[in-house]
Amino acid sequence: MDKSKIMEEYSANDMRKLKQLSYSIFVKFGGIYQKDNDEFYSKANEELWKATETYDDTTGVPFDKYLKMCLQRKFKTQMTDMNRIKRKADRDALSIETPIVGKDGSTSTVEDTLKSEFNIENEISEEIGILKDERVESYLNTLSKVQQKIVLLLVDGYLQDEIIELLHINKKEYVDNLIGIRAYENVKILY
Repeated sequence: MDKSKIMEEYSANDMRKLKQLSYSIFVKFGGIYQKDNDEFYSKANEELWKATETYDDTTGVPFDKYLKMCLQRKFKTQMTDMNRIKRKADRDALSIETPIVGKDGSTSTVEDTLKSEFNIENEISEEIGILKDERVESYLNTLSKVQQKIVLLLVDGYLQDEIIELLHINKKEYVDNLIGIRAYENVKILY
């Protein structure tokens, strides 16, 4: 068996053959999340290297079949480990209805402790130094919740990339929301 020839075959065209083989295994397992693609393909690459080292061509099993068995075993282990981590997080999760007993014997819930008097409109008004009046309230009411959050983060000095990451939006969504925030039909209320 020529290891370099096998590596070239699987590595050609941006690892196309290895990716196709891996994908066929993912489908049988029910697929994987897009965010996990890189990790699984990285594991596939590692398994390819290991398989070329451990393959014994005297067994009569073709290398493709041997590699597929190695990948199936590795992916199954990887998925099991990922699911175990998710289940552990579920066991450690706290219900919002969980009772909390205070030092004085009073009982409340987690939900009660989370309630807040926070008001985004008041916060924005204070941060930018504008007295809260009907015009500011009207302006803020014209904005979507995402736009209000963007305004607050901008006031706090966050940069575009930080806001995009914090709100889990893409650059186009950020720009579209910024256009809405600055739109004349929204801003004219302030003047």
